[in-house]
Amino acid sequence: MKALITWCLLVTLGVHSKPMKKWHNSSDGCPFYMEYEQKFNWFQAWEECLNLNMSLLTPDTFYKQQQVNGILELSFDKNFSYWLAGHDNAVEKRHVWATTGKAFGFTNWAKAQPNWSTNDHCILVHESTNQWHDFPCATKLGFVCEIRQCSMEKPEVLDANHWMNQKKYTINVWNVLANRNPEQ
Repeated sequence: MKALITWCLLVTLGVHSKPMKKWHNSSDGCPFYMEYEQKFNWFQAWEECLNLNMSLLTPDTFYKQQQVNGILELSFDKNFSYWLAGHDNAVEKRHVWATTGKAFGFTNWAKAQPNWSTNDHCILVHESTNQWHDFPCATKLGFVCEIRQCSMEKPEVLDANHWMNQKKYTINVWNVLANRNPEQ
């Protein structure tokens, strides 16, 4: 009997050792809401975020994707699949962010994704890879909401290739400006 009580106590403590909260702040203070318990289709997830005066996550930069990955790593024992604000519902094979209407610049597609299956029109982050997959919008998953204004104000971290291209562009602009009459 004593062993049974000890076992029950250990199981209870083990289950509640890391309470899961839904509100999280990134390292730079931006709030995110992460729903991992209840499952929603893409449209319901969109509505749930709106009810919180937020929007579905739009990881349109590497920086923002890393913010969310960092929160997940620190706060959760295991990953969960969740909806993003991306879709191709309006034009087949043209993914846009529902939050901005803009086509994807930064992407984090998993290998062989998007796979363009018949009903795969909404974008999720898959729990096994932490990368994007196109998936049927009717699938019930968790979701992550953000306050766009907060995350839009953060600087984008750019790689060395970007700066090399910027330098070339800047030099070309100065060459044009220095040559008042480019025909001479």
